[in-house]
Amino acid sequence: MNDITITFRGMLVGYLRTQFIADNKIIGYINEEYEFPNNKMNITFINEDRLNQYCLILFIIATVNYWDSH
Repeated sequence: MNDITITFRGMLVGYLRTQFIADNKIIGYINEEYEFPNNKMNITFINEDRLNQYCLILFIIATVNYWDSH
């Protein structure tokens, strides 16, 4: 990737509501919703772009402890 910085602003208290930011522009949103018996994650991207795949990988890496604290 050519000098692109991706940031995942995580919030680990309550329901996760956050966004992906690349070079100071919001490129996607994450909203956690309660759905019995588990919660579900809605991930929305503003544009269809290959960068979205990198955001999903970053999200998975950043939230491993959020879902499984063991």
